[in-house]
Amino acid sequence: DSAFLVSRLEGMGFDVDYYPSNYIYTAYFYGPSERAEIIHAARYTWDDALLFPYDAVIAVLSGVNGSGRLLAPLEQKAFADYIERGGRAIFSGTTPLARPDNVELADLVGLSTNACEVTPVATIAALAAEAGLGAPFVTLGAGDAFAVDSGDYDASFRESFLSGASAATMDGEAAVSKVYLSERSDLGGQAMLWNGNATDWRRDGAALDVLRGYLYGELVADSAPSWLTVSSESLSLSRTSNGSLSLTLNPERSLGVGTYESTVLLMASVDGAQCVPVTVILTVDPPTVRAHNLSGAVTDAGGRPLVGDGGTDSCIVQLIYAGPDGVPNPPAADGAATGDDIILVASGTGLGFGRFGEGVLADSGKFDALFNLAFDGFEIGAEGFGFYARAWDASSPAAALAYGDSRVIEVTYETGLPVPMDFGSWSLTSSVAGPLSDANGDGIPDAWILEYRPDLDPRAPIEPLDTEVVNGVDDFIQTAAAPSNYSNADGNPARVFVTDKFVYVLEQYTHRIAVYNRSTRALLFYYGATAQNGAGMKYTDASKWAFSNANGGFKQPFG
Repeated sequence: DSAFLVSRLEGMGFDVDYYPSNYIYTAYFYGPSERAEIIHAARYTWDDALLFPYDAVIAVLSGVNGSGRLLAPLEQKAFADYIERGGRAIFSGTTPLARPDNVELADLVGLSTNACEVTPVATIAALAAEAGLGAPFVTLGAGDAFAVDSGDYDASFRESFLSGASAATMDGEAAVSKVYLSERSDLGGQAMLWNGNATDWRRDGAALDVLRGYLYGELVADSAPSWLTVSSESLSLSRTSNGSLSLTLNPERSLGVGTYESTVLLMASVDGAQCVPVTVILTVDPPTVRAHNLSGAVTDAGGRPLVGDGGTDSCIVQLIYAGPDGVPNPPAADGAATGDDIILVASGTGLGFGRFGEGVLADSGKFDALFNLAFDGFEIGAEGFGFYARAWDASSPAAALAYGDSRVIEVTYETGLPVPMDFGSWSLTSSVAGPLSDANGDGIPDAWILEYRPDLDPRAPIEPLDTEVVNGVDDFIQTAAAPSNYSNADGNPARVFVTDKFVYVLEQYTHRIAVYNRSTRALLFYYGATAQNGAGMKYTDASKWAFSNANGGFKQPFG
């Protein structure tokens, strides 16, 4: 039965939450009295944290099989606090005060305990106490009648009024209030008692319109958004024709970045709903700035362009406001900004970075991205805002080995197209590799490579030389051009290094390095120890290093 009421309230544009089976009770045996006692409680409405967020709460106190129920102690306190804070509570049921005697509810709605009695009522009409009841869903003048349920009602309690008044009384039973409304707090909190309600809200009609009119007046009529104005107050619609409704933004209201939502109610007879809610959403996007380096390229320490195709594995770039001092600060260990610097958020993704290769040539060290100009202190038209770009050689600061900062560019943002900033070229010269970092497991610290051999890629995988080179060296070793005393079995070349002019062979068994001319394939010399010192030489003593044909010049290399 509650589904019908929920659908009608949602038809007004309200967000409605429905909590069924709220009332629970249990029996337990109390030892001292040797009797079973009934304990009643509320499953949901005992919790003020649940009630407080709602603008209005409707509590149907029908109990089990319509027999009514009491307010549990915690529930009574939760409702009292809710009303005191400005909430609107509507209590209903067949006889919510009298079956059983519900003095806690009487106190909540501002009635004396005299109201907790049952009075049979034969009439099926209620009278509006004043004009305007139910507007704009029904037009009732003072004394106009509308159909309601007959049957048992809470007692004649006009003399029970303490702080409220009847909005409607029963026809022929002027002392019996149908709808009683009481102002209960200085913050606008109200309590309504809807008496004798068996089926009033289970069908369309004036009774339901009175409830909807109350909610409309309290929650809608005086709550028009300051940013939106409806220019047309009427329009004609039918199933075969459309109409136009003009909505105008308030030019005197300056809205901040964010999403604003309101509901326009079209009051009409449409499928019995009598109104159609139209949701209006206004999104205010932040101003944006375009950061790119199309005139240049970002390279790593070895001069190689940063790679990326815009995918998640691409190198990244951050756009950073340099703060009031205009000076870039180094990043934190996790890539966050430090000092007075602020990292801008990429437009459309919500991420604190853009990606190389997105919208530009892949693997070219170029980027082109939009960033939101939304941070404390930024004002449109203000001057002196300095920005710089920080590039990382990986898809995240955590995976990076190095970063580099561009020059600082100052811009003044005016409304219109995004401000472009071309940061040109720069290199990643700041290492963030730890002392033990070894990305490819070759035993050479990444930090050492970045500082002393930037021509090498510390992430390059360990793998054999290209087939052409390896075969060439193998052919070279096996030809007559190799020295007559060279033996593959004796030397066992474990690793080969090839340069433009030379071939270096690390001989595992003879413990020496053989050097060949790459072009002529002629053996130039062995690199090891002097014959006089032999294998006992301290190899850290550079003054005794010499060329020698002797075996055993090194205990290493073994390859």
